[in-house]
Amino acid sequence: MTGDLVRRPPLSLGELELLEWAANSRERLILRLLYETGCTISELVSLKKGHITKNTLRIKNRSIRLSLHLLLLLRNSLSSSSFLISTRESVSISPRRAEQLLAGLGKRALGTSVTPSQLRTTRIIHDFLNHVSLDEIERKVGLQSVQPHLYMYFKQQQKGWRL
Repeated sequence: MTGDLVRRPPLSLGELELLEWAANSRERLILRLLYETGCTISELVSLKKGHITKNTLRIKNRSIRLSLHLLLLLRNSLSSSSFLISTRESVSISPRRAEQLLAGLGKRALGTSVTPSQLRTTRIIHDFLNHVSLDEIERKVGLQSVQPHLYMYFKQQQKGWRL
């Protein structure tokens, strides 16, 4: 976790917009789910249609309210599979394939690959900078503590990283 943060700074809102603009529908869904929910790649690939009720997504023992934008993406991309994200070859996407899609998207849009953990860290940092309480952030992303993310961010910010 902290190793990836050291190598990959959180993304700015502008970079997120560039990623979304360059993404196809499946990449956009992966990007938005990872960023908005703060879920891990293993949580992402195991998400099923039954995990959504109205505007809420249940991931393990937490419930996350989804944005209208993400709800529309989900509605427009649901396949016949019970999983939220599938491929032509399989009913669910593999973690490796989701990571490959995200990395390729990053290279196309930003010139560098993007990782799932980088999106999770970005969500944590953006929420913190928008004055969301630590308890709420931890509940949302399913971590006992987000302090290591914040510590590494502020440590690296001293070296010149800026959002």
